[in-house]
Amino acid sequence: HGETIFESTFFTLENQEVVFLVTASEDCTSRISTWSNGHAVDSILLTPQESCCRCVAVSQIDKRTALLVVGGGKLALQFFLVKERGHCTKQKSTQDLEIIFIGNGLTSKKGATIDHRINSISAVPFEDNGLRSHFVIAGDSEGNSHAFLISEGNENNYRNHIGVRVPTTNERPILCIKAFVVGCRIL
Repeated sequence: HGETIFESTFFTLENQEVVFLVTASEDCTSRISTWSNGHAVDSILLTPQESCCRCVAVSQIDKRTALLVVGGGKLALQFFLVKERGHCTKQKSTQDLEIIFIGNGLTSKKGATIDHRINSISAVPFEDNGLRSHFVIAGDSEGNSHAFLISEGNENNYRNHIGVRVPTTNERPILCIKAFVVGCRIL
């Protein structure tokens, strides 16, 4: 990255010989890098955003796939599905990944500026009647929260995902947000 990295997270997949690092940067980019034995092997650039990338989240139902969420300036959200390429027995680099852009997240806020940012994202997986989905919650710089339900079943159909604004009583920036499962409820 050419500028500050605001957030990073790790994930692994089923045939793991490596760990994947996801980073979000002020330079409007996000990357997936391969790490093995404490060293970077290679890196791949994801679709850049128009404004800064502030945060990333990964959600996994199992080790076959990972939902990757990137958020940043102008309330931009991007959703990617990451999985192993069909021919791979062991991943050794990002070249062994199939990365599918499955859409943008749209909020109800019209005309967001560069200074109106998604600051934090959290995502949790759930399965319902065989449908593989992820609940995504994002907090922004004006104190709003935005919730999304992202299905892995639409991976071949790029689309815009419409978020639902979660009512809040605070107009200060949300700098950290966390979703987690307790019993059968997402909090």
